[in-house]
Amino acid sequence: MVQPGEYGTWSGIVEYSHAVMEAVRLHAYTGLTTFTRGGLEVGGVLYGERRGEVVRLIASRPFECEHANGPAFSFSDRDMTRFRELLKPLNGLRVVGWYCSHTRSGVTLNSSDCAIMERFFGERGSVALVVKPTFLGPVRRRSTSRAMPNRVRTSAYSCPPWKRSRAKRRCGQ
Repeated sequence: MVQPGEYGTWSGIVEYSHAVMEAVRLHAYTGLTTFTRGGLEVGGVLYGERRGEVVRLIASRPFECEHANGPAFSFSDRDMTRFRELLKPLNGLRVVGWYCSHTRSGVTLNSSDCAIMERFFGERGSVALVVKPTFLGPVRRRSTSRAMPNRVRTSAYSCPPWKRSRAKRRCGQ
């Protein structure tokens, strides 16, 4: 039986390389600049490893959404089939989560994002990374991790585009 205060808690750590975050930022910025008004929202899959309560983001692959429902990162039936193909291991790395950009709203999961999380990322510790690119200034991001079924944990960050480092970043609590 779950004790009060335990349900929905995942106290793990998400580690990520600068290269992964830069690739996600660049993909999001490219989507933003596609249209003059709001751009396209984009997304992809995050690969890495899970060791105990530590999730390491080591690589990412963009997903080319057909945007059948407009500029939002929202899946059509065809997109869902194609997205499943990206969920195969990549060079010995397992899928540990996914990312998407929000160009018209804040950095919280919307109903479409929650549907993606529920359908494809039900494992405890799965990571959802939402980024909000801007034309000038920092990229805002929020990572959400699956704590237990139907529960997620969220942390928000602001990432200056000029900050360069090869050291791994550690986020989470």
